Amino acid sequence: LVEADVAWDSEISKSIWDVNEFIRLDDTILKRIEWSKESKLQKGRDLVRRIRRRELYQYVNDFAVPEEDIIGFKPVTEV
Repeated sequence: LVEADVAWDSEISKSIWDVNEFIRLDDTILKRIEWSKESKLQKGRDLVRRIRRRELYQYVNDFAVPEEDIIGFKPVTEV
């Protein structure tokens, strides 16, 4: 949505100031992104299509680091 807002000259973020424009913000924005030919929206198009195909991130696990150990805790990096 952020990329679409930039590509569309802040159309999305400016809509908060006009109630008639704001109420038009619904899921059709996703369709506009998905079917747009604008090169700036390629990343957004790919993401929306992944969501539609249900190619979602899988939850693996989480780990709560005790507060006293945070100082020496190394950040997780990509494998």
